Amino acid sequence: GLNVLDKTAMLSLTGLRIGDEIKIPGDGISGAIRKLWKHGLVGDVVISVQKIEGTNVYLSIELTERPRLNDFYFVGISKGSQTSLKDDMKLIKGKIVNDATIRNAELSVKKHFVKKGFLNTVVKVIPEADSLNRGGVRLRIDVDLKSKVKINAVLIDGNSAVADAKLKAKLKKT
Repeated sequence: GLNVLDKTAMLSLTGLRIGDEIKIPGDGISGAIRKLWKHGLVGDVVISVQKIEGTNVYLSIELTERPRLNDFYFVGISKGSQTSLKDDMKLIKGKIVNDATIRNAELSVKKHFVKKGFLNTVVKVIPEADSLNRGGVRLRIDVDLKSKVKINAVLIDGNSAVADAKLKAKLKKT
């Protein structure tokens, strides 16, 4: 089930070696699965018994690699906004795409537009399978800016005699 990752490297990450004695079912198998998940390179792991010959067991390890980022694009914003936003994004082609990557992309886009006064921006990142590159994804980033938030009025309410005196003094000078 591997396209990019090296089979030998994945086997070494499990901690299992040919000739090891383990109990089936037991901690050896579940520990190997945990070790593979810990690295975040694979999304699914299945370890099954392929065949048994005497006291020897042949294991099959089936892995599903996490998708890698091939490209990302924006929907709902102008080309000029896209150019400046791409510079702010921390998406790197070839990096593994997981839930954290998607969430960080959403937050990054929202933060970019909050700086520009669009406080109610709605962002949705949708992973799409890349038909040209097996195991890769493209991220479609839908952006709905809503309306720009503008300050209508500023009201200051205070009972401080010192603040009132300073304000009156400034008004007399002008």
